Amino acid sequence: MQHWVHGEATRTEVRNWLIALSVALQDHNHNEERLLGGIIPAIDELGAPRASEMTDRHVEEHHELYGALVVASDSPAAETAATLLELLFGRVLDHMAHEEAAFLGRDVQR
Repeated sequence: MQHWVHGEATRTEVRNWLIALSVALQDHNHNEERLLGGIIPAIDELGAPRASEMTDRHVEEHHELYGALVVASDSPAAETAATLLELLFGRVLDHMAHEEAAFLGRDVQR
């Protein structure tokens, strides 16, 4: 986004990067659900709710990324789109940290 803000990239280039990010994240989520979907529910009595939460959060994440793509595509101001996307990327990082703690933490792995 900062490349667009500084005139080093076009809106189309940023949009293409966001599409690639969205596809990569969707692929990651599908693989994660496929690989962990059968394991997480069997871990303990909280496994089924954990698996459901993982899927629900992936759906939410996908909608947020789609929204960001629309904003970046339609926003007349790169600064506005950049601010919104930075918030979104922060949420994605928070989501990843939450997943690591909730699904891969020591208490789950025991």
